Amino acid sequence: MPLEENVCGNSTMFNFLVARLKNCFRYQKLVFFKVIGDKKGGKTSKIFANNDSMKTLEEIAEVVKLPMKFIHVTRNPFDNIATMTLRLASQRNNVREEGIKLNDTRRLDLSINSYFKLATANQRVRERYGKAVIDIPGQETVLRPRETIQKLCDHLGVTCSDDYLDKCSNIMYGAPSVTRDKVIWTEEQKRRVTQKMKEFPFLRDYSFDVYPE
Repeated sequence: MPLEENVCGNSTMFNFLVARLKNCFRYQKLVFFKVIGDKKGGKTSKIFANNDSMKTLEEIAEVVKLPMKFIHVTRNPFDNIATMTLRLASQRNNVREEGIKLNDTRRLDLSINSYFKLATANQRVRERYGKAVIDIPGQETVLRPRETIQKLCDHLGVTCSDDYLDKCSNIMYGAPSVTRDKVIWTEEQKRRVTQKMKEFPFLRDYSFDVYPE
């Protein structure tokens, strides 16, 4: 899937991929493959908010003749929204120092609204494709990389050797990113986000006060 957002917010890039894939098959440039994929985080969700993009997914599946699978990586909404706000205010680097926080209620409200629009788009995909979508909590890739990679391979229907799992696990290190404490939240904003999270099954286990472990 091409997951680059375009200026008009339509599915032009999806259509481009379909055309390229058809051309490859026509001239037999692609013979055998098991997995085709790409990712672009939030931009993917923006594309899926467009009904035409959902239709184009069906075209892609028809061309490649492979089952459509989705890896839906989730993160605590409070951290996602905080990061979106810091980027919107161009303050991501400025708050890295301990004790510095961004106080921008207006931008935080904008990020809250934007976030749940993206979550709604992701939920549409989950409802449409059912078991073809796997939810992966982002912190699991760092805290439990081997188990997470095995789960992903099983979902995609591909074999992953112990050597592959070891090598992948060795390059996945550090700690999950937590940014919710880098912005100042009003109590009303916390309540609003907490309430909205209940509408999405993949967000119900998160909360402001629970940290990855």
